[in-house]
Amino acid sequence: MKEIYNFECQVCGQTLMVPEGRYCETAYVRPLGNPHGGSDFEDNILCLCPNHRVMFEHGTFGVGSDFQLIGIRLYKSLRVHPEHKIKKENLEYHHDHILERQP
Repeated sequence: MKEIYNFECQVCGQTLMVPEGRYCETAYVRPLGNPHGGSDFEDNILCLCPNHRVMFEHGTFGVGSDFQLIGIRLYKSLRVHPEHKIKKENLEYHHDHILERQP
């Protein structure tokens, strides 16, 4: 995933430069393990900068099934490479179980 996106965040397009080169992180749309049961496959992974990864995992924002961003105003939609097939069911799960549970 990181190579497909050239180590750039799917939300803001930024990358971090570290001594080893370009840096980004991956986030699971539907978290792994109990009780969520997410998979460790590309259709459940996003490439994000560290800030957006933490925000996404804690439900600060979400992604609609049309890839529009929910709860974040600065950016409108998730950048999605044609080779990256994100499962809509995972986006819906994140919306219903992670995003919607935030105060």
